Amino acid sequence: MGVGRDHVTHQRRRAFRQGGVAQQDAEDTWPFERLACHLHPEDGARLRESIQTATRSESGRHEIEIRLRTADGQYRWALSSGRCEFDANGKPLRLPGVLVDIHERKIAEDGLLKLMQTLEERVAKAVSARVEAEERFRQAQKLEAIGNLTGGVAYDFNNVLQIISANLQLIELKTKDNPELTRRLRVVGDAVTRGGKLASQMLAFARRQPLNPAVVNPAKLIDDIAEFLQRALPESIKLKMATARASWNLFVDWHQLENALLNLVINSRDAIAESGNIRVEVEDATIGDANAGIPAGDYVKLTVIDDGAGMPENVKARMFEPFYSTKAEGQGTGLGLSMVFGFVSQSAGFVDVQTALGKGTSVALYFPRCMEAETRDTSLARPRASRGGEVILVVEDDANVRLTTIDMLAQLGYKVLSALEALGVKAVYHTRT
Repeated sequence: MGVGRDHVTHQRRRAFRQGGVAQQDAEDTWPFERLACHLHPEDGARLRESIQTATRSESGRHEIEIRLRTADGQYRWALSSGRCEFDANGKPLRLPGVLVDIHERKIAEDGLLKLMQTLEERVAKAVSARVEAEERFRQAQKLEAIGNLTGGVAYDFNNVLQIISANLQLIELKTKDNPELTRRLRVVGDAVTRGGKLASQMLAFARRQPLNPAVVNPAKLIDDIAEFLQRALPESIKLKMATARASWNLFVDWHQLENALLNLVINSRDAIAESGNIRVEVEDATIGDANAGIPAGDYVKLTVIDDGAGMPENVKARMFEPFYSTKAEGQGTGLGLSMVFGFVSQSAGFVDVQTALGKGTSVALYFPRCMEAETRDTSLARPRASRGGEVILVVEDDANVRLTTIDMLAQLGYKVLSALEALGVKAVYHTRT
């Protein structure tokens, strides 16, 4: 090291005199070798390097934090500091120094450092959570705005379709003896029906579709539609149902939930290039803390999982927008997933999507748990249709829709009472002539 073995000396101070170091080493002056005997194995090389640096530098300054073994075998932190003394030729003579017990301070510093690191991690997580929450809020606002626009358009469009459809049916009644004209009217009627389905899907996204909710056992629903879902898939795609962990009921529209699951399975099918797997899971789920925008509470969770191509982030961000589709033109309307989103939201539920390119997609639907017993009875017969003669009250603010509805009901043999409450006009009877 450039300094003789007896020239590197440390004087003991503070706690090391009070039982910190073995009593046989209690004298005030130590050779370096005696100090080295008490060093922590990881600190010896660092101490030697510090001493060598001091003997070679102009300042001769030496200062380093080390760990020394005490009489009870424990290690305590100490500050070793000193300044090297040189002769007239600049040759190091000796390095006197002192040891100061800094164990409590070092422990406090380490604790403070860990606390700072924990705080930094917590702040980073909080900032990340806030960014995610703000992004979800912006996305929700965007979908809400699109939903309001879509719902308004769908409502007006539906009124137009009702007028066209009703008048087509009235014309059909007058032209039953003209097969050619009847055929053309049916072509137009089919187009109106397709338009009606689009309007219904848009209203579903806008959360304005009429629902008929009931208490539903989700495991029973999955069992009922399993074969139906399998028929929507080619033989190269395997469908598996998992309902073992489901025991809670939910309060939803049975048929709309069927449609939602069918849409998700079809999207999974289209995401699988050739062969693959689709899994439909139903389970009870308790959310302890708000997670992915889902409030804490008890839920019935229905998940459709595939091992298909997955989605990039830009596609995931727009997947619920109406008329947005990555499929080729003519292969889809882009309303399937928007309808799912609208139905789940209208049913007080939440949607969580997990996806990655090349790793597949998982779409989970969370519905609030229903504490009531199942009420749906599929064996109930449909009510028999009336055959005319009854009195029907028609209330409609759109004049064309109102008049068309009145005319159609009158043609079917009903007595129709129309109410123009907004205009203060008295009710008027309409009957078939």
